[in-house]
Amino acid sequence: MITFVICIKPSAELNPSVLAAQVASCLAVRDSRVVLGVSESSELVRGVVDENAKARGPARVSYKVLDDKSLYDAWNRSLAFCDSRWTSFLGYGDLIVNSEHFNVAAADARGDAMFSRVVIVSSRSSRIFGRQFRYSVHLLRQTAAFVGAMWDSEFLRRERFDESYVVAGDYEFLLRVGRGLRSTYKPVVSVAMPAGGLSESAVDRARAEVARARRLHIRSSW
Repeated sequence: MITFVICIKPSAELNPSVLAAQVASCLAVRDSRVVLGVSESSELVRGVVDENAKARGPARVSYKVLDDKSLYDAWNRSLAFCDSRWTSFLGYGDLIVNSEHFNVAAADARGDAMFSRVVIVSSRSSRIFGRQFRYSVHLLRQTAAFVGAMWDSEFLRRERFDESYVVAGDYEFLLRVGRGLRSTYKPVVSVAMPAGGLSESAVDRARAEVARARRLHIRSSW
């Protein structure tokens, strides 16, 4: 079983059709669950959950008000509702485009994590991102796709995300746990994600947080 976690900060930009399509793409994966976590109560998000409950049964999609302070705080809190072997994090609007990858991987994967590729789509172009995770490379830059990666749920609960990060918490997480991470990689595109996410729209903040993570973990590893 795999749980897809989608954490959202409600705003006027939220489109129920986009969210409904995203949830439907997740549920195309066999034996999947979806946790929709919101930082504050949202009738729009609850409506999407209720519609899916009518169509597919209430057990597959859950709505949780997390009262979180940041994305990585939300991810940590959402893990309390992931009772599956595997957990995968998606941003708002990310679509599962290769359900068979998750069908096979959820049954066969071993270790702490399995990485794949994503396609990043804009109105003008698209590009493929994601390589096998290598710690020596990650010291310099992130080349493994965190979105769509499958994580052992107990591993996530044990290691947790550093909630002091706003943009680069996934980079810090991989830098902190990566030396001993047992991961595999499938060179297939599993997720389509819209361009212009938080790391692209807050470049200066991302750079500062990456530098902070490097100072902390690279120096302490010597």
